[in-house]
Amino acid sequence: MRFISKDLPFAQKRFCEASNIKNIFLFSDYRYSSFSINYGLLIKELNLLARSALIVDKNNVVRYFQIVEEITESKDYQEVLENVKMVLENPVAGMKSDTSLKCEPCETGIPPLTKEKIEKLLAGCPGWVLVEDKRIVKEFKFKNFMESKLFVDVLAVVAEEQGHHPTISIQYNKVKITLTTHASKGLTPNDFIMAKIIDDLKI
Repeated sequence: MRFISKDLPFAQKRFCEASNIKNIFLFSDYRYSSFSINYGLLIKELNLLARSALIVDKNNVVRYFQIVEEITESKDYQEVLENVKMVLENPVAGMKSDTSLKCEPCETGIPPLTKEKIEKLLAGCPGWVLVEDKRIVKEFKFKNFMESKLFVDVLAVVAEEQGHHPTISIQYNKVKITLTTHASKGLTPNDFIMAKIIDDLKI
């Protein structure tokens, strides 16, 4: 069993010692918010994790998900335990995790995409504009500067995980993002994968 929170590691340790809690694994998401972003649990306004429970089987498939509407309320632990039992009794043999979008490591020498391939991939990325056949650009609008900054902060975490880093500029409530693959001196499938990931972040 794993427990994840936005608390600092020393605060987690102190809480467990004060409450005499043992034999559990604690993880902190305070530095990059990677877990909360990837699982859609980040409460942006408070920079906290939503109170929730997930059951992930040995094939890395999420089998159960409970999220509490009010962070001060307790989870339904009885329901969690019932679902743990169900998963243990009914493993999903051979089932794989969903094929989420993932950029591939870039290497110098990989040729850029052809114009025909670019246009085909661009059709699946609404709002992105092709510039000089070498990069794609899109502008996102927000309510104010702080919302723009928060979007960029979240994007920075995801870009670092993907190993594919866009060029970003902020102008108050507008964020302009440019994607290209420098190693190929043009566009590669990674740019279009990243474009779709960024669009999902905006939602």
